[in-house]
Parts: sequence; structure tokens; C-alpha cells
Amino acid sequence: MKTRDELLKILALGDYRELSSLKKGLKLISDGHCGLTLAGELCSVGRSALQRGLKALTAGRDPGINGRPKIFSASEKENVVNILLQERQEGITIDYEEGKRLCQKEWINSPERDLNSHMPDFSPKYFRGLLKENNFQMKIPRVLEPDRIVLKSDLQFFFENYKNAIDAHIIKTKYIWNCDETMLDGGKSMKKPMCEKSGLPTVALEQKLGEHITLLLFVSAEGEWL
Repeated sequence: MKTRDELLKILALGDYRELSSLKKGLKLISDGHCGLTLAGELCSVGRSALQRGLKALTAGRDPGINGRPKIFSASEKENVVNILLQERQEGITIDYEEGKRLCQKEWINSPERDLNSHMPDFSPKYFRGLLKENNFQMKIPRVLEPDRIVLKSDLQFFFENYKNAIDAHIIKTKYIWNCDETMLDGGKSMKKPMCEKSGLPTVALEQKLGEHITLLLFVSAEGEWL
């Protein structure tokens, strides 16, 4: 091992002068002149950066990029965000677990990925950062009754069984109907009145007299309606 003064003289030589700070530190270590701590001090490089650089050299990769390697490339990030947008438009609730599953799926299926590379943890912090980069955030949802909550897995299970039943029994589209209920109330106004943005909402008084009508709407897969 060299002394500090000897190392400073070595760093002034031609072999070192043209190198980046990271590569100077790595060369000092690789040449056996000093250890991680002293190389980091003399070359102004963090210990973790030197450790990653040595790991890259051992694996036969170029250690020239400073900082922590990116988990996803720009195209891989774009794929994840596009799927998130698609699921959001379909009304699927995207929580951290769903986001983590999508990230893991992209990691496994990406053609850019080395099959021997280790899958990262995809922590909540990483997922929040990914959302923030694309102008999204995690927010506490509006509370719904338990019987109105639908998960993606529930939807997939329902439609798979629904299709299997139609195929098994050869049910024609003209016999497949959907019904929904709505209410017509002459005593209430459902129009949204204008109000000050930062003020209290406008109050609408309910009329004492008025008819309450329940309306059922039917539509078939054939396109017919009642």
C-alpha cells in the first residue's frame, strides 16, 4: 500500500490524469495502491459508488456511470405508466400492491432485461417516485360500502366464468340482457348550481310535493332495449 503523498504523485501521472474521478479511484484500488476509504477521499468519490464500480468491473461491465443504476429504462417506465393509465381508465383500483405487481411483470417480460439480473424490491418509495414523475400521486380514497368494492381479480373471475357458461350452454346474444335501476324524483333537483370556488355550496330546497318513480332499463347483447 502507498502513502497519501505517494498516491497524490501517482494521480498526477498521465495514466490517471485523463480518467474520471470514479475511474481514478477504481484504478488505485485495482492496482493495489490503497483501499476503498483512502481512494474515495483522494478522488472525492463515495464509498458506495466505488463498491458499485468494483462490482461492475468484476462482472465485465463499464463502471463509468456515477450514481445508483436505474431500475428501468425510459421505454420500460413508459410501458408501466401506460398500463397504469389503462387500468385507471377501466376503473381498476391501483394500490401499491397492484403497482408492484405491474413493475415485477415488466421486469420479467422486458427484452432489455438480463435473465440473470436480480429483481429489485420495488419499494413503496420507488412506486411513489414513479407516480410523481408522471404527475400522479397516492391519495386516501373516498370510503365506499364493502359491497360496492370490486377488485381486478374479482372482475377477471366473473367474466371468465361468464364466458365459460355462455360457451357451454350456447346462449344466443338476444337472450342476454342487462338491467339497471335509476330514480326519477320530482321533489329533488339533481342539477349542479354554481357557487364560489372557495365558498360554501349553494343550498337547494327540496319540494314537499312530487312523485317518486323507479325506472328499470333493459338492454340486450343484441342491441335491443326496453
